[in-house]
Amino acid sequence: MQLVLGLLALSCAAGLQSAEGAKYDVLSCHSFNLANNQYEQYADHGSWPASGFCRAIRSQTLPVGAHYSYEASVSLYNVRGRGGVNFGHLGLAYNALDANNFDFVYFRPHSSGGCFQTGYVINGIPTFPADSVSSACPSGPPRGGAWFQAKVLVQGTKARIFLDNKLIREVSTHYRPYGRAGVIVANGYKNVIYFKNFEIKGISKSYPFPARSCMATHTLPGYYLLDADHGTWPRSGFCRTLLKPALPGSSYRVSAKFLNLIGRDGVNFGHLGLMFNAKDINNFDFVYFRPHSAGGCYQTGYVVNGVPNLSGAFSGPCSGGPPLGGKWFSAHVDVIGTRGKIFLGKILVATITTHFPAKVQGGVIVANGYKNVIYFKEYKIKKLSDGLPFPSRSCRATLRGPGYYELDAAHGTWPASGFCRVLMPKSLHTKEYSVSVDLYNVNGWKGVNSGHLGLMYNAKDIDNFEFVYFRPHWVAGCYQTGYVKNGVPVFDNLAVNRPCVNGPPKGQTWFTAKVSVEGASVKIYRDNVYLSSVPTRFTPTPKGGVIVANGYQNVIYYRDFRLRPLNQPIPFLTTQCISAAQKGSGYTLHGTNGAWPGSGFCRALYDEVIAGSGYTISADFYNVRGRSSSQSSGVGHLGIMFNAKDLNNFDFIYFRPHWVNGCVQPGYVQTNVVHTTSTFPCSNGPPATGTWFNIKVVVAGSQARVYRDGVLVRTISAHFSALASGGVVVANGYDNVIEFKNFNVVKN
Repeated sequence: MQLVLGLLALSCAAGLQSAEGAKYDVLSCHSFNLANNQYEQYADHGSWPASGFCRAIRSQTLPVGAHYSYEASVSLYNVRGRGGVNFGHLGLAYNALDANNFDFVYFRPHSSGGCFQTGYVINGIPTFPADSVSSACPSGPPRGGAWFQAKVLVQGTKARIFLDNKLIREVSTHYRPYGRAGVIVANGYKNVIYFKNFEIKGISKSYPFPARSCMATHTLPGYYLLDADHGTWPRSGFCRTLLKPALPGSSYRVSAKFLNLIGRDGVNFGHLGLMFNAKDINNFDFVYFRPHSAGGCYQTGYVVNGVPNLSGAFSGPCSGGPPLGGKWFSAHVDVIGTRGKIFLGKILVATITTHFPAKVQGGVIVANGYKNVIYFKEYKIKKLSDGLPFPSRSCRATLRGPGYYELDAAHGTWPASGFCRVLMPKSLHTKEYSVSVDLYNVNGWKGVNSGHLGLMYNAKDIDNFEFVYFRPHWVAGCYQTGYVKNGVPVFDNLAVNRPCVNGPPKGQTWFTAKVSVEGASVKIYRDNVYLSSVPTRFTPTPKGGVIVANGYQNVIYYRDFRLRPLNQPIPFLTTQCISAAQKGSGYTLHGTNGAWPGSGFCRALYDEVIAGSGYTISADFYNVRGRSSSQSSGVGHLGIMFNAKDLNNFDFIYFRPHWVNGCVQPGYVQTNVVHTTSTFPCSNGPPATGTWFNIKVVVAGSQARVYRDGVLVRTISAHFSALASGGVVVANGYDNVIEFKNFNVVKN
C-alpha cells in the first residue's frame, strides 16, 4: 500500500495513518508518502526560514506520568538536498504541544562544524535563541545515502541529544516536558528524506511514597516530580507526599532540594515547600515558597483533615530574595519543641510557633490550582539534640547542630534581659591564656548583618565575667567591651566601643573572635587581626564562653571553642609530666617514676571541643623507653584520652608494647583518680618499641571503636558522655618516654 498526499500535505492533514496504525499530523510538506514501512518527506519547496519545517508529528501522546522523562528516537536517511546526497537539514521535534509548537534538533550531513542545530518552533516559526547550539559532532556529521539514528532523551528541562547512540550534547529545552514528538526537515533546500522505526517511550519508574491530591507523581532519574496542574486554591488543598522515615523525638531537621518547573504564569510562579510535624498525610504544619513574590517569599500555616488553614500564619520577604524557578534551591525547617525555624538555603527567614506538637515526620507539598509542577530531591529528616552539653543561661533556645552549636536570643529586651550565654567547662592552671571561638551570625532584628555576638573571659561563673562582642551592622562600633556582674551587663569608663581595622564581620559568614589575657591587659583579635588592648577588671581566671545579646532577635552559631595557655612548651595543656617538649614535627612526653596507678598519667590535652557526639580522635605514637622491676627497656603505657571534660576527667585507652595478652587497657579518670577495666590482646599483636604506630578511637554516642594501625581491636563502652575533646596519655611510674605526632580530632 502506498499513500501519496502530494500537494495536499501543504496544509495540516491530521490523523494520517500507516499500515501499522501509527498516525501523524503532517504540516508544510510538499508531499508525505508511506511505502515498504518507511516514510518519505518531501521538503523541496519554499524558502528558509520563511517556509519553516516540513513536519510529521506523531499523534500519540504519552500518558501524563511519562511526559517528564521520555525518549524519542528515529532512523533517518537523507535522500538528497540542494547540494546533493550529503546536503540536508533533518531531525526530531520533541515536547510537541502541537504541530506548530515544539523543541527541535536537526542534523546537517554537509557541515562538519555545524553538524547539529537546536532551537524551537513557536506558532510555526523556527526560533534560534541565544542558548541554541550549532556545533560539530564527535564522530562527524551523518552521511547522506545511509541510515543513521537520532535520539533525544528528555529529562525535565534538559534534553540529551544522541547521534547513533553517542551523546553529542545536553541542552536546555524551551517547552515544559511533553511526551509527544515527530520528524522534521527544513523547507527551502529541496530536501527529501526517509524515516522509519520512530519510537517514543516513557523511561521513568513508579512513585514509591504515599501521595494525595496530585494530578500526577513520578520518579525521574535522581529526583521526583509532583504535578499539581488541577483544581482550585485553596479548595483543592495541596498535592502532597508523606516521606519516610518517621523518627522518635521532638527536635529535628527536615530538608529537601526543589526546582519549580512551571506554574500558571511561567517558570517563576509557584507554591512549593515542606510539611513538618506530620501527624499523617492530612494533618501537618507547612511552609511553602513563592518564586513569583518578593514580598511574600514564604508562607506558613497548617493543614487539618486535608484543609489548609492560615490562621495565625506568617508570610513575608526572604532576605536573599525568593527562589528562582527553573533552578534547584534548598530549604529546611528546624523543629525544637513548639518552635519552627525556617531556612531558605542557609538563610533563616522566620521563626514560628507550630500548630501541631513536634513529630519527626514530614514531606513535600505544592499548592493545587496554580498549574504548578515541581521536582524535589535529597529529602532528609534527622534528629537534632535539643540543648547543649554545657551550662547556659537566659537563652530562648539552645541547640546542638551538625558541626556547630546554636544560641537563640530572639526574646526579651536589651539590656534588661542581658546575654544569652554558655559557659564552657574548660579551665586551665595558668593566669595567662587565650580564648577563641568561631562565630556565625544567622540573623538579627534587621537581617543577617545585625547582631551582638562574642566571647566571655575571666569567668568566675556564668553570671560574672568580662566580655567583648561584635556588631556586624555597625562600622564605627564594630566591637564593644564590658563586664557582667550577677547577670547584669555593665559598661563602665573602661569599656570601649570602637571600629575594627578589618571592618565589622559579615553576617552568615564564619569569623574568629579571640582574646589574649596577659596579666592586667587583654588583647582583642578578629580573624587573627589585632584590634586593641584593654585593661582587665577581674582577676585573670582561665575560663570562658560565648555570648549573644537578648532583645535583638539574634540567632547565632558557634564552633571550635578554644582555651589555651600562653607561653607553653607545646600547644597542649599538660600536667604530671617530668617534661613536655616539641621535637621535630611532633612532641615528646616524659612520665614520672612515681607509682602506678597512684601517680596517674602524664597527659597532654588538646584543648578544643568540636560540636557533635560522633567524632574520631587519632595520633601516631613512638615508645622511646620505659622500665619495670623485671625489664629495663621495652615497657610502655601510651595512648589516647577522649571524652575529656578537662585534664582530670576523661576516658582513656592505652597500649602496652611489652605484653601480648594485655596489649590494650581501657578505663577512665574521674577527679584525677584512675579507674581501669579488663585488659585484652590485640589481634595484630602489641606495638613494637622503637617503631611508629597509629591509635585511632571512633566515638559514636556511648560506644568507642579502638583501632591500631587501621585494625579494629575492640569496641568498648565509654564512661563519660560523648564530647569531642581529648589528648595523649602516658602512665606514670615507669619512667616512660614517648613521642607523638599528627594528633587530630574530626567530626564523623
